[in-house]
Amino acid sequence: MRKFMPKPKFSYPSQWTILDSNEAAEAEAELHREMSKEHILYGANTKAIAKRTGRSDYLFQIPDNVFAQIHLTWSVENAPEWPSTDLYYSMEEWKDAFEEEFNAPPIK
Repeated sequence: MRKFMPKPKFSYPSQWTILDSNEAAEAEAELHREMSKEHILYGANTKAIAKRTGRSDYLFQIPDNVFAQIHLTWSVENAPEWPSTDLYYSMEEWKDAFEEEFNAPPIK
């Protein structure tokens, strides 16, 4: 059985906030509501951990320490590419991609 790794000590970019348990549950429910059966994460066990301020971008952890940045649409989707999903195989890979794509200042 695949397992979640313990949440690593990690400094998130300033544009991101860690979700409390209620916010995480809401994001997880919304993700599952939005996904079509053809979505890459359909049926996967996901855990919401952070949200980008001012946007509907969420960071989810998937078992085996894989991470997904997902843009929730707050609509039921039929196309498999929605909600849009980018997969990362470590927190560091996600952080590097975020800094590169959005020209965010380096994380201390």
